[in-house]
Amino acid sequence: MKYSKKRELIYKFMCESEAGHFTADAIHYKLKSEIPTLSLGTVYRNLGQLVEAGQVKKISIPGEPDQFEPAKDHEHFHFWCMSCSSLECLPAENLAPLAEIGKSAHGEILSVDLLLKGHCTTCKEKT
Repeated sequence: MKYSKKRELIYKFMCESEAGHFTADAIHYKLKSEIPTLSLGTVYRNLGQLVEAGQVKKISIPGEPDQFEPAKDHEHFHFWCMSCSSLECLPAENLAPLAEIGKSAHGEILSVDLLLKGHCTTCKEKT
């Protein structure tokens, strides 16, 4: 992948931010003041390249904009609140049995993507 200053700044922003998960729109909004020539198309294109290079992971939620996070050195899965759209990382210790099932039934498992959907504690208490 050819070097790109804009890609570097997008990745650096994602890694240094405490938010963890970002839509392309949110990245564009946050970096637009720092990089006035940054277009939303450039953000999407660079995120795609970072995903392809394995530096960023794309999280797809049906009916919602894709979310992106820096690739982490540990497996985890996500909980998405259907009320407030918050997205939380959850540890993946309990995924080992799923990997074993897949391994015995279908071959080698390279990764597991799991999205749990429900209502977070805050939203559940409101109802």
